[in-house]
Amino acid sequence: LIRDREVYQGYWVSGWDGFTKNIDDWRKKGLRLSRVSSCEAMPGQPSFSSRVERTYIGVFEGGDTGMPFWELDREAFAAKIAELRREGIRPTDLYAFQRDGAVIIGGTFDRGGHTDLVVEPRAAFEKIWRSRSDAGQGLIALDSFQDRGERWFAGLFEHGIGGSSLWVAEDERGFRA
Repeated sequence: LIRDREVYQGYWVSGWDGFTKNIDDWRKKGLRLSRVSSCEAMPGQPSFSSRVERTYIGVFEGGDTGMPFWELDREAFAAKIAELRREGIRPTDLYAFQRDGAVIIGGTFDRGGHTDLVVEPRAAFEKIWRSRSDAGQGLIALDSFQDRGERWFAGLFEHGIGGSSLWVAEDERGFRA
């Protein structure tokens, strides 16, 4: 935990069990999970297990500790967004990956306006981004993953915050260009 300017903040990196336990522990200290990411623990490394271990990375900050964190398949995550929208709760960050033929999405939530989830292959996502940005919707969270040999994007668009920029490159060199 870091105490800065009278505000507690922290970050945590671990596997699923340790990560979800830490969410519960830090909620008791007045911290909520505000940003989240996930990746394979050792991508490209040989494994004798049929299950790929994942690492979860979270940023915690002071705030409403009652806000949910979910990791569900794509359809269930979209249904959870619709359910929580009725309570004035919206997704604020996400990660996505493919597991056993299903797209899995995890994310943080907070009170606020209308936010939409979009999960599409790269070319379709870029067209949707352009249309939504022109309509005044801002892209507030983005992740990408491989599915069936194709690059997919998962993003959250927030209504009424103005357009946003999107820069996509194949590698770091292209991103910095």
